[in-house]
Order: sequence, then structure tokens, then C-alpha cells
Amino acid sequence: MEAIKLPEDYIEIKNYDFLHNKKLIKNINMVGYGISTILIVSMLFTKPIQSLYYNENFIAVIIKPIVLLGGMFLYSILHTVIHTVLFQIISKSQPKPGIEDNIVFVAIDGYMLKVDYMVACIAPWLIVSAFYVMLMFVVSEGWFWVIYLLFVGNLSISIIDLFSVWKVLIAPRGALIKDSGSKLTIFAKSKN
Repeated sequence: MEAIKLPEDYIEIKNYDFLHNKKLIKNINMVGYGISTILIVSMLFTKPIQSLYYNENFIAVIIKPIVLLGGMFLYSILHTVIHTVLFQIISKSQPKPGIEDNIVFVAIDGYMLKVDYMVACIAPWLIVSAFYVMLMFVVSEGWFWVIYLLFVGNLSISIIDLFSVWKVLIAPRGALIKDSGSKLTIFAKSKN
């Protein structure tokens, strides 16, 4: 199967430039920070933050922040790898991972169907979130907050993906998606 080409009767109906539209990226990030804050504050009512270091030895006190920061770093790499693999499998084109102005992205050459794009876009968040939720049930109380903060960080890192899925979901039926990494463009059949 070949990569999808843009039919002649399709036109660009919307684009979201995550690199140059500073207002857009600021608003998306503010939503992400807001959701993250709500998740953390609401969890404080059920799991006191003191449990993070309750009855812990000195080594655990030192290791937990290192695990948290290292976990976020490793997750950002895993996130990109999952996107790259899925975009390659689904779009039948060679994806190009990159980073520019603190935006990590995977660009694709071809065009994707809505459902295919949404699957490849949301998969890293779903897969890793499910893993963190399972871990939260099996780790000791002292490690719960480390895993929970990784879970919340996963959401924060994925906020542009979640925004993209929302915008593609509400795009017209039959729309084709072009993701050039830092810019999401939606094409639809011309009404003429």
C-alpha cells in the first residue's frame, strides 16, 4: 500500500502552526497546565503529599526526584518513538522526528485519514497512561506520588497531541491530515 496522495479536488480548510502561532501554543499549554494542576490538587485530598517521604530512608529521598526527572526524559523519547513507528506503519511514508523551539515532533510526508491520524496521535498518551495507572496500584505508598506525577507529566507532554485529535475529530468526514511536525493541516473535498 502506498502513502495517500492529496486528491486534486481537496483544499486546505484549516491549519494549526504550533511553532509560529505563539498565542495558540500558549493557550494549549495553559489548558495543559490547568488540567495538570487540577489533577494534582484533587489528588492531594485523597493521598497526602507527605506519603512521598513518609518512613523513607535517605537513599529513597534522593532517588525519587532522580526517577521522576529521568522518567519524564525517557517518556519524551518513548513518546516520539511510538509516534514514529505508528506514523510509518499507518502512513506508509518515512516519518521524520525533530525538535524545534522546545517542540518535539514527528513529521510525515504523506496524508492520513482522520481515524488513522487520531490513532497514531493519541497512542503514546494512551499506552503510557495505562502503564502508569497499573503501576499506581502496585507500588508502595511512598512511590505513588512519583508515578502519579509521571502520569500527570505524560498528559502535559501529550497536550498538543490531544488538541490535534480534538481538531481532527471535528473535521469534516473524509478529511485528510498532513502533519509536518510543528504544523497540522486539514484538507477536505472542495464544495465546488
